[in-house]
Amino acid sequence: MFDLFTINTRSENFLPDVPENRPQLPVSLEPYIVENPQDIAWRVDGGAGLQGYGTFDRIPDIYGTGPFWLERIEQLRHIPVDRFWEVLSVRYITTFDEPPSNVSLELLAYDTNLTGDEFRVFELQDPRPMAYLVYEALDAQNSPEFAREIMADARVNLREQAVTLQPPPIELPGERPDVAEVSDFQMVTPEHIEMTVSTGDNALLTVSIPDYPGWNAYVNDEHVDILDTYAGLIGIPVTAGENQSVRLEFTPRSVTIGAILSALALLAGIVVCIAEVFWLRQRKNES
Repeated sequence: MFDLFTINTRSENFLPDVPENRPQLPVSLEPYIVENPQDIAWRVDGGAGLQGYGTFDRIPDIYGTGPFWLERIEQLRHIPVDRFWEVLSVRYITTFDEPPSNVSLELLAYDTNLTGDEFRVFELQDPRPMAYLVYEALDAQNSPEFAREIMADARVNLREQAVTLQPPPIELPGERPDVAEVSDFQMVTPEHIEMTVSTGDNALLTVSIPDYPGWNAYVNDEHVDILDTYAGLIGIPVTAGENQSVRLEFTPRSVTIGAILSALALLAGIVVCIAEVFWLRQRKNES
């Protein structure tokens, strides 16, 4: 601690964290800054333009800020890129190459990234919402590899057909009912997501968020088991009903264990202090 905060900050190698020392965001990507997490509705594929600095600039980039991903999410990159964009709710794309011809895109800008490479910015004309109801599921028989094979098949409509590792616990009708709406989607914090769901029949609520260990789902305040959907994303079974509250909370076990250990350590410290006070008083009385 002493070395980190005292010696290193006085070294000639120390670089203060001020705006002028940070990587400069390409001008064309400034409109995609999201100051408040509650306003996140889609994502950006910043591979060519952001180069891993998206989260640093408050842009919801699918590549985050580092090289650490769950293996199954990393494997999703191997399916066709347009289908990768679909399941991760990408709306804006930065690319060096020609985008797939089967996707409806609008060219928005040309720009240059931090390393001087020119890229282009496109907007998908029909991006998938972050939370979307589907009424048909294809069972991948507990095989992420098989799930990705299904997802790569152009005959599969990923917008209307979920790909799950296990069959849904409720029977899906196979057709979209007249009432099928997700409203008031709000990322209160990155660890707490809320929305309202109305559906005329049983549905699977697909959420374009990696199913990291620690996510818990609640429908009308009742815990519901998350169904692995699209080989590593979140699926929530929802029965028919109007204006149902759906909540996702990220509470990993490691945080709970850490809190318990911290509380026990604090309690032990208090006990030791109290015991020492009594011991000192006893010695004083004896003398």
